[in-house]
Amino acid sequence: MPKGGPQPGAGRPKGKPNAQTLVIREYAQGIVNDPKVRELLLTQAQEGTLPPQLYQLFFYYAFGKPEDKIGVTIDHTIYTVELE
Repeated sequence: MPKGGPQPGAGRPKGKPNAQTLVIREYAQGIVNDPKVRELLLTQAQEGTLPPQLYQLFFYYAFGKPEDKIGVTIDHTIYTVELE
C-alpha cells in the first residue's frame, strides 16, 4: 500500500457541493422566493434605487452575459509607393 499522496476514491466526488454550500443555497433561495422580497426588489428597480450590481446581475440572468471577447478584422493589404 502506498504511503501519502492522493488515494483513489478518497474525498468528495467531483461536482458535488459540500454541505455548507447546500445550506447557504437553500437559505438564499428562501429569501429570493419570498413574495415580499420580490415586491421590494421590483419597487426598487422601478424607483431607480436598486443597487447597480443587482440590476446588472438580473440582466445577466434574464438575457445572458455578453461575450467578453472583441472581434477585430485587420486588412492585410500592402500598398507600395514609388518615389522618384
